[in-house]
Amino acid sequence: MRGSFTCSDPLDTVCRVMDTARRMGMGFTRMEFAQEGDKAFALTFTLNEQNEQKVNTFAQRIGLYIDLTEEIVNV
Repeated sequence: MRGSFTCSDPLDTVCRVMDTARRMGMGFTRMEFAQEGDKAFALTFTLNEQNEQKVNTFAQRIGLYIDLTEEIVNV
């Protein structure tokens, strides 16, 4: 799964995304964030999980985070 999101507090948001993956027994092959403008940050990552059900559950869970706005999710 590749994800592309924007957020305003990347340190908190990245920790939450990583913790959600850890609790589900998943990991990442890539994760990065970069500043976009004065207050926004782009967060992109690639999960190393092949189980479609787990990926969908992960996407639903992180979709509930208030600070995270989805740009693209490729499952």
